[in-house]
Amino acid sequence: MNYANPSTDMLDHEDESFSGEGSYRGSIDLTVILIVVYVFWFFTTPYRSNRLGFLGPLQFEKILAISLLGLTLIAGRIQNLFNAVSILMFAVCGAMLMAFLTSEYPNFGSAQHWANDYWKKIVFFVIVAIGLRKAQHLDHVIKGIVCVIVFYQLLSWTDFVRGGSYVYQQGMKRMVGLWSERGYGAANQFGIMSALGLPFIYYWYQSVESRFWKYAMFACGILAMLSIVFTGSRGSLVVAIALLCFTFRSTLIHPKVLALFAIAGLLIIPVLPEKIKHRYWDLMVMSSSLDQESLSNADKMAIHSGKDRFAGLQNGFKLAAHRPLFGYGPGTSALAAVTVLGVGKKGQLLQLHNLYGQIAAETGLIGFAIWLAMMGFVFLKLYSLRNTFGIGTIGYSMAGALISGLFVMLAYGMFAHSFYDEKWLLLIACVAALTQFTEDEFSHEQVDLDFDDYDGELYDEYEDQEFVDSDDSDE
Repeated sequence: MNYANPSTDMLDHEDESFSGEGSYRGSIDLTVILIVVYVFWFFTTPYRSNRLGFLGPLQFEKILAISLLGLTLIAGRIQNLFNAVSILMFAVCGAMLMAFLTSEYPNFGSAQHWANDYWKKIVFFVIVAIGLRKAQHLDHVIKGIVCVIVFYQLLSWTDFVRGGSYVYQQGMKRMVGLWSERGYGAANQFGIMSALGLPFIYYWYQSVESRFWKYAMFACGILAMLSIVFTGSRGSLVVAIALLCFTFRSTLIHPKVLALFAIAGLLIIPVLPEKIKHRYWDLMVMSSSLDQESLSNADKMAIHSGKDRFAGLQNGFKLAAHRPLFGYGPGTSALAAVTVLGVGKKGQLLQLHNLYGQIAAETGLIGFAIWLAMMGFVFLKLYSLRNTFGIGTIGYSMAGALISGLFVMLAYGMFAHSFYDEKWLLLIACVAALTQFTEDEFSHEQVDLDFDDYDGELYDEYEDQEFVDSDDSDE
C-alpha cells in the first residue's frame, strides 16, 4: 500500500519525502557529518589507540561537542526537545540525578564516574535530537552509523587475524574492538555494537535499488554476524538470532528457506574453531547435561556467568524493595548487592549484569516506572508512525529500523547492565527527531522535510488524494 505520488515538482528537485520510496540523495549536512564523527568517538573509543591517543589530551571530544552545539543551536530544531519523547528522556535523567543526590554511596568510584561522565552523553542526546532537522538527516545518520560499525569491524578483523584485538577470557580468545581496553567486557561491547548494526544495515538494504549496494549490505550483515560469533558473546548472539528470526519471520516459514539455512549450518559449523563451538553448544545449549566434576574452571565460570544474568534481575528488585523511592544511585548496584544482600565473595564486587535489575536497584521503583513509561510510549509512537507512513515508504523503514534497534538493546539488557550506554540516548534522540518533524509534516506546518531548498508544504495541494494500491508493491 503506497501513497499516490502526484508530486512531480519534488521529483524535479531529485527530492523525496517520508512517503517516497528509494534512498535519499543530495549533499550531506555538516551537522550530520559531525554527529557521525561523535558516534564514531563513542562507539570505538579511538583515544585508547597508540596512534590516536593524542586526541585525549587535545580534548577532542569537548571541541567536537562545542562545535556541534553551536551549529545545532543556530540552525537546529529546539522544539525537538519539547516533544513527549524528549521530555520523558529528561524525566529518566532526572530520576538518575535524584537517585545520585539521595544515594548512600555518592563517593563510590562508579557513582563519581557517572557524575563526571554522564552529562556528556546528555549533551550528545541534545545534539542529535535538535541536529536532525529533516528526514534526509536521519537517513544519513543511520547510514553513517553503519559506516562507523563496518569500518571498525574491518579494522578489528584485520588486527584479529594477525594475532591481536582479542582478550583471553573464560578459556578462549574472544574478539574485541581494535581500540577497546583489553579488560573484562570488551568482547561483549563489540558484540552488541555489531548486533545493533544489523537493523540499520537492513534499512540501507531496503532503501536502495542498486544491486551493488544490496550485495554490499548483505556482505556487511555477514560481517556483523561473524563479528558477533567470534566475540564469544552469547547474549549478543542470542539477540542477533532473535532479531533475524523476527525480521524475516514470513520468509523463514518456507521449507526451501529452512533447508537452505540447514545446509549453510552444516557447512559453516564444522569449520568454526573448536573453542567457539564448545562455548556456544556445550556451555550454552547443553550445559545442563554436562558432568560438572569434569569441567575446567574456565567452563564452570562460563556456565555460571550465564546463570548470573537472571540472578541479577532478581537481586535488582530485591535492592529496590529496600529503597523503593530513589534506589541506591547510579553505578552503585554492585556495591549495594554485596553490602545489603551479601551477594558475591568478600572483597569482590560483581555487577548485576541485567538492565532491568540495574534500573530498579539504582533509580528505585519510581525511576523504573518512568523508564518503563518512556519505552512504552516510544514503541507505541513508532508503530503509530509506521501506520501513518504506510508500507514501502522511507518513513516506514526508518521507524522499523529504530524499533529493531531498541529491541536489540532491550533484549541485550537481559544479559548486561547497559543502562548508561550512549546507544540508548542515540536511539531515543533519533525517535524524538523523527516524531517531531513527522508531526510537523502531517500537520502541514511549513518546515524543510526534504533536501535541497524545497520549503513548500508537502501535502496541502494533495490533501484530498486517497491511498491506492500500487501494482509494483512488494506486499
